[in-house]
Amino acid sequence: MTEEHRQQGDERAEEVAERERELLDQVHSAGSAELPDVPELRYERPKASPESQALGGTMGTNRAAALAMTVLYAMVGPPVVGLLLGMWIDNKYHTAPFWTSVCFMIGAGGGLALMIRLLLKLSRDEDR
Repeated sequence: MTEEHRQQGDERAEEVAERERELLDQVHSAGSAELPDVPELRYERPKASPESQALGGTMGTNRAAALAMTVLYAMVGPPVVGLLLGMWIDNKYHTAPFWTSVCFMIGAGGGLALMIRLLLKLSRDEDR
């Protein structure tokens, strides 16, 4: 690096330091400026169209679809899990079809109990 480059770098550093001092003086001279008031925000829930209100509204439709899927999984899931578990036990211990039948019945009963519980909860929620 030549002497000329070093001198230019020193001059630039002095300019930057001077600009920083000026900005700091401006900030200190401003004191504690008052901040503007925060605007009040209001949220309004979107209004449903008359057609969707007649059908129970968008939320009602989504809730009905979610309930239908939950009931479907409650009815199908446990028996399928019981069936697969029973088949695995029967294959492992060569007891076919005993454990397949037992586990399927337990899964079907559990699925039915889960479905009844879901429907009772739904009817309690609708009563409110």
